[in-house]
Amino acid sequence: MTGSASVETVPDIVLASLGVDVRSTDISTALRTAEESLARMRDSLLEGGVDRAGLRTSRSTIWREVVTDGAGTNTTVTHVRLGLQVRMREVATAGDLVHAALAAGGVDATMDSMDFAVSDTREALVQARDAAFDEARRIAEAYAARAGRALGEVTSITEGAVGTAPGPMPKVAFAAPAGSMPVEPGQTSVDASVTVTWELAPRI
Repeated sequence: MTGSASVETVPDIVLASLGVDVRSTDISTALRTAEESLARMRDSLLEGGVDRAGLRTSRSTIWREVVTDGAGTNTTVTHVRLGLQVRMREVATAGDLVHAALAAGGVDATMDSMDFAVSDTREALVQARDAAFDEARRIAEAYAARAGRALGEVTSITEGAVGTAPGPMPKVAFAAPAGSMPVEPGQTSVDASVTVTWELAPRI
């Protein structure tokens, strides 16, 4: 029989995907502007107390497109997109930190997502595994009783999917004035699944 269970726990880590998106007809200008904007965002996060190990460069791309105006003139525009993944261990201050970073980045700043994670799922996972096993046993006992038998020895235990199921927030992109961004972590499910095989006890 297979049993599964979920245990709700409150996330204590905020994961934000920030960056800058710059476009210009000159690649050097676009790249320099993007680098300066991202550096201001990074410095704002560091000054706010984010550990440097919690910052990681991500999804950095450069591409060009040809734009045609109303007169039929073609202009090549260069797009520079630089990304920064941020890991914050204080949920209470994460909104302030993200808001300040976006403000520091200016009109080029973007935020693709804000997710949540649990730093230590061990206790919740133990609870989820116990509950999953208990569910499998209840199902097995019901089938055995229906057959007029009792459960015997356990012959095998196989663990299925385990892990967390965070709820992502929608993608947004904007420039932020001074202020604070509300951050509500809610709850995250820690899931476990187990398949247990029992012998049927001998008839008496």
